[in-house]
Amino acid sequence: MVDLLAASAEAALARVDRETTLREREAERREQNRELRRLKQVNAIIRRIDQVLVEAETTEEIEQAVCDQLAESQWFSFAWLGRQDATELVPRAWAGDTASYLDAISLSLEREGGPPAVQTAQSEAMTIIPSVADNLRGDHWRTEALSREFQSALSIPLEYDDFVYGVLTVYAQQEDGFDEMLQEVFAELGETIANAIREVESRQRRAGDGTVELELSLSAPQSFLTHLADQVGVPVVCEGAVQRSDGAIRLFVAISDCDPVVVEEQMVSMARVDTARAISADQLDGLYEVVVTGQTVAETILEQGGRLKSIRTSTGGLTVTVVVSSETDVRQFVEQFGERYTNVTLIARRDGAQSDGQQDGTVRSALEEQLTDRQFEVLQTAYLSGFFDWPRETTGQEIAASLDVSQPTVNRHLRVSERKLLELVFGDS
Repeated sequence: MVDLLAASAEAALARVDRETTLREREAERREQNRELRRLKQVNAIIRRIDQVLVEAETTEEIEQAVCDQLAESQWFSFAWLGRQDATELVPRAWAGDTASYLDAISLSLEREGGPPAVQTAQSEAMTIIPSVADNLRGDHWRTEALSREFQSALSIPLEYDDFVYGVLTVYAQQEDGFDEMLQEVFAELGETIANAIREVESRQRRAGDGTVELELSLSAPQSFLTHLADQVGVPVVCEGAVQRSDGAIRLFVAISDCDPVVVEEQMVSMARVDTARAISADQLDGLYEVVVTGQTVAETILEQGGRLKSIRTSTGGLTVTVVVSSETDVRQFVEQFGERYTNVTLIARRDGAQSDGQQDGTVRSALEEQLTDRQFEVLQTAYLSGFFDWPRETTGQEIAASLDVSQPTVNRHLRVSERKLLELVFGDS
């Protein structure tokens, strides 16, 4: 009898264990399916956002479309995007039924803590709030968020290549609404949005009916030009730059009062230099073409949509002269330089003259749209290296060798580029 009872109890307990395990597996399976459904829907949102980023013409379109797409999802109840001002985070776009939340909280950047967006703006890192209900007495923003049924939050910096273009914050109506998988997705989304904003702002700075010339001073002790000036012992002037498709940059540098042989030797000895050659050299004066890898001040200018006029080295740092569209927010342009370099100061601002015809910046923008990247690179390299001077400072064969292509290829690119440029000037359209 005892053996029978023991066997029955053992069977019953085993059945309970099996049923418990099945229930746990079923719950785990449902949770996995829920996560997969959420990931699928979030990926669909990301695809729609990517499409908007491709088609957008202004930063305002990008910012509002991102918020709209996120707020329309069942997983997120509110989304907003802000940019850092001098002392606070300024909302630029939002979507959801509880926009009054932004009016009820402080977005000041002058004290530690604050809402997730403020924390991200201060740290330039992702902020995760698993439970808004924690520490209600310590943070006023939590009370306001919880009253609107916000249970968790995620905030990311819109950062691309060391530049921050804003902060995106999303709220969910359940606790722990942003697991590791979603955090990775949003981190990639933040970089994608920042890159799209950068491209739009760069186009806007290149286009426009007028131009503005800015003269900036900055400290860049680790820059290539600063190192080169230290090596040769005389000031260095960068008169132009061409961005290559592989990420390197081609600089055209003028150096006076120094033996050209010494200059070339110093250039090729530097680790960041890919190639270097003298375009023209007359005793102690010379113009040099040098291909440099890694981050440069000239590259920063081109990335931000500026047109480089010159970069001059001095004992106090670098003096940069750049031309941008008259529509450019100069303060923002200078602040973005300050994110990468120190002691950035605006020395002078000179508005460009306007005329009834097409402006230089407009023609340049139109030409860039009509030429391929390679055609524009060849044309710009030929111009800066003195190919169009009389007498010529460099030959088509030398340009071909510098670009690692054949001379017929260079000739073809130049013919096509010249034709399209003349159509812009003389064409009926």
